[in-house]
Amino acid sequence: MSRSKSRKFADILSGNMGAILDDGLINVSEITGLGTAASSAATDFLPSTMATATNATGSDFVPVYDASAGVWKKQTITVAALQGPTGATGAAGAAGSNGSIGADGADGAQGPQGNTGATGPQGATGSQGATGSQGATGATGAAGAAGTPSTSYGTVGSYIVGRSTSTSTMAAGSTRAGSGIRSMGHSWRNFGGNLTEGTGNNTAGGNLSGTWRIMGDTSTNLNGGHYPGGIWVRIS
Repeated sequence: MSRSKSRKFADILSGNMGAILDDGLINVSEITGLGTAASSAATDFLPSTMATATNATGSDFVPVYDASAGVWKKQTITVAALQGPTGATGAAGAAGSNGSIGADGADGAQGPQGNTGATGPQGATGSQGATGSQGATGATGAAGAAGTPSTSYGTVGSYIVGRSTSTSTMAAGSTRAGSGIRSMGHSWRNFGGNLTEGTGNNTAGGNLSGTWRIMGDTSTNLNGGHYPGGIWVRIS
């Protein structure tokens, strides 16, 4: 019965592989203990005559020489896999292209308040605001200096010497219409060696306009029919 290549390979694992590994070829003279495997078919193990396969798995066998025991053994590809020493670091590759911008991350916690900044320049003057309501009337100020009396006869602020057309007593500061006052002068005559004052009759001086204030107290002699008089100032 013809043997498969797998079987032949397994038989090789139990034989002498030293000469085989020297030249990579399997000859009948280099194999012992193969029985009927040692035939011209053994040249099927020539690597150049083997078909290329891509379906090897970790459970497939490979020959491994145990140097400490001096014998060949079969092991699975997974078990026999060897890792050499780490090679030197390769040269840095070219920089890759920039990746796309990632999504914005969540807002971080608010930081502490910074120092107060410098005062900025003064802004432009704003428009004038609306006029406010009128305030309360203030206290009356001190009286001003007295004005200069008028020197025109009969005008407001002017003074006269006059008498009332009534015999009633008048208090200082009381007022009377000009129609009830007569302006007058004084005259003196020598009567028996004495000077006597005269004031004219009740109609002398004519009517006056406006309102007048008497500047002193007056009295009347009810028995003599005299009229009170004095200095008057026109107030209106």
